[in-house]
Amino acid sequence: MPRQKGSGHHKSAQRRNDHKEKDNDSVIIKQMRSKYKLPSFESSMFPEFEQNPSLNEIIIDSVNLINGLRKITPAISTNNPKFELNGALIDVRNSVINLVSTDTKRLALFKIDQSAEKNLPIILPKKAIAEIQKIFSSNIKLFFDETNLIISNEDYYFFTKVINGKFPDYERIIPRDISNTFILNTEKMIDALKQVSILSPEIKITFEESQISMETIESSNEEAKTGFEAEIKLENPITLAVNSKFILDFLSQCQSENFEIGIHEPTMPFVLTSDNFSTIIMPIIL
Repeated sequence: MPRQKGSGHHKSAQRRNDHKEKDNDSVIIKQMRSKYKLPSFESSMFPEFEQNPSLNEIIIDSVNLINGLRKITPAISTNNPKFELNGALIDVRNSVINLVSTDTKRLALFKIDQSAEKNLPIILPKKAIAEIQKIFSSNIKLFFDETNLIISNEDYYFFTKVINGKFPDYERIIPRDISNTFILNTEKMIDALKQVSILSPEIKITFEESQISMETIESSNEEAKTGFEAEIKLENPITLAVNSKFILDFLSQCQSENFEIGIHEPTMPFVLTSDNFSTIIMPIIL
């Protein structure tokens, strides 16, 4: 066919003709029959990075920080009118560093057992946290002041503004009184939750002697039920109405075979715990 004859030479010639050009406030890119016109800005408008920051340094175990941010990310609020809830708190204290997030219906907490020279609360935006998890894995350095946070290692240099605001007093939300504590198998709980939540994320979980049963909250048209055996000792059953997504978000971050659930009253927040990671969930009031 005529179009194929000498096609290799033809393509090479076209590649040589590919080019970019500047047209006032636009960049024009041409390739073969394609043409793109994109807006451009003056390079002076791009913010300058402070290569030698005269900021305070935070000493935090890098692996724990990245791991903790990953665990608490699902509980960060989105588009909340309280702007500080659209990020996560790094609460540096004398004897512990707490990573905290909340969407007002649940609160995620990851504890890093590490001493620090002084107390310091830093609120990081959700988007910055997502980028930090993509870029860094270990061996990082953190520098900060009242408005900026810089994270760096041998390959990357990351800069973000911190959120100015007062994070809620999360310690007031953590239940102090727990009447019942159960150790449950992580995999069995995940399988049961997924089976029931196919029809609806809002379900009822009943804890009773030697077993757990689950069912969707009453609906006229659809219903799902399941359950599994568990080492539970109770005189009277306890039923929680919950959003299953909150529990699944927690369990998806668990790395241990079992986790702990602490319940005081069916209408009060309950606690899920695995190692240094906890989530406090507000039940649905029926």
